[in-house]
Amino acid sequence: MKTEGKTIRVKLILSIFASVGMAGISMLFLCFLMIVGSLSRQFTLFFASHVVEFTLSFLLIFLVLTIAFFLWLIRNNILYLEEIIKTLGVISKGDLDINIPIRTNDELGVMAETVNHMAYRLKGMIEEERRMEKTKN
Repeated sequence: MKTEGKTIRVKLILSIFASVGMAGISMLFLCFLMIVGSLSRQFTLFFASHVVEFTLSFLLIFLVLTIAFFLWLIRNNILYLEEIIKTLGVISKGDLDINIPIRTNDELGVMAETVNHMAYRLKGMIEEERRMEKTKN
């Protein structure tokens, strides 16, 4: 189903690139601090003898920052998905009067709109069946 606005896939890809960019900028700041530190002869000697450890540490820091920024960027979509799941649980227990708020134009918004429509139609069908049963009796 085609939706207006960005799809979830596009949002995730953009979030990945943005998180890598933000982690890269953070790493540039850390490199700047290393350059400033290298003005000291003691630090230069220490760095030269531990270059492998520094490299692995920088890669680990970059990876952790990338994951943290990515999770921070997609947190609203995750929270919205959790809200949809919670509301679906309420609907599955028989409360057809509840609606999922439509907050986005992507697939999650379309799903929320579809579920709301389905609950509305199901409620109408149940009411019609009850009315028919009443008139039968």
